[in-house]
Amino acid sequence: MNDNWRKAEELAARPYHIDYFGERDEDGKHYCYAKVREMPGCHSDGATIDEARENVQSALVDFIYFLLEDELAVPEPQPLGERVIVNLRERDHFPQMYPATEARTAS
Repeated sequence: MNDNWRKAEELAARPYHIDYFGERDEDGKHYCYAKVREMPGCHSDGATIDEARENVQSALVDFIYFLLEDELAVPEPQPLGERVIVNLRERDHFPQMYPATEARTAS
């Protein structure tokens, strides 16, 4: 592993602001979309919030790595950590994305 990969992993561990959205694809299948607010273009998705969280974290490491490789500035995290945006009217349509405990606390 080269130095930029190590540095990218360290920087990605900082508290970046990640937004999560419940979405549907063109076939009507539900999924979760995640984006890093401080890094336009850094996003991912998954079948569940947990999967989207894991995927966007991996995307964040890759994104930062390529910024470092291109000798570009890595944006600093903004105040506030991650947040989950849930449209309460839609939440029941995405039950597989919200574990029971998370769904109860989100109401």
